[in-house]
Amino acid sequence: MEIFDAVVVGSGPSGMQGAIYLARNNLKVLMFGKEENSALYNAKIDNLFGYNDVCLGKDLLENTKNKLINLGMKKIDKNIKNIKKENEIFSLIDEDENKYFSKSILISTGIKRKVLNIENEKKYLGKGVSYCATCDGFFFKNKTVCIYGDGIKAIESSIYLSNIAKEVFLVFNDEKVLKNFKKSENLYKIKNINIIFGEKIISILGDENILKEIIFSSKKSLKVDGLFIEMGTFSIKEVFSDLPLDITKDHIKVGFKQETNIKGIYAAGDITGEPYQISKALFDGMNAGINLPDYIKNKN
Repeated sequence: MEIFDAVVVGSGPSGMQGAIYLARNNLKVLMFGKEENSALYNAKIDNLFGYNDVCLGKDLLENTKNKLINLGMKKIDKNIKNIKKENEIFSLIDEDENKYFSKSILISTGIKRKVLNIENEKKYLGKGVSYCATCDGFFFKNKTVCIYGDGIKAIESSIYLSNIAKEVFLVFNDEKVLKNFKKSENLYKIKNINIIFGEKIISILGDENILKEIIFSSKKSLKVDGLFIEMGTFSIKEVFSDLPLDITKDHIKVGFKQETNIKGIYAAGDITGEPYQISKALFDGMNAGINLPDYIKNKN
């Protein structure tokens, strides 16, 4: 039975950064995940240290994957669907029912954002459609944007974008619900924020390169340069159903060393909470990658 020192579940920035430190510590490391599932994959990055120009998330992931393989890490392009602790060893089952064993685990699966599932949503991802105002807002300086959502994040994103965009449209389903949020009172004071109630977006239109217009269920349309979808995230509990992880508001609770409440399991990146930023993900991964080897040494 082959037993790895560490298995990294997730191949986004936090997992890869952690894996760099683990592999350089001469540990036997296995990583699971598909780069295209990372939120970074379709992103354009313009707020990262060391880069004067915009860099593509896809390139960052591919370059780092190659670096890790050169460091001796094993990479499997499959998702993990179940993790259990068997005595002092962790067992992992992938999507094809293959089983793997490890002394420790770094969970860096990220979060899965809720989408509209409407016409052309995927087509214009990174070409006007975004799920993160903090990440992509700057690209819409002095332009017209729309935020769609029914929670506090949609309100916060509208306020944030009002300082960058020329005009902001917030599409919110229910006015009574909106007024229940304390921050909503600020919305009505900001001159370039327009609030639309009771509409649903059913389609996105544009040319081959960029979004230009959104269509509502009422058949009305709105010309915009960007659409920010802020509908929250899906639950993370399914994959970790056999682990008594401390999960609060769909985030894994961690300590100062990225350790979870289960000895041998560490977590990093978006799955541990906001802000959902690459800089934070890289820090988390580094922090886990530095501290996890101590667990293995003490275990041995």
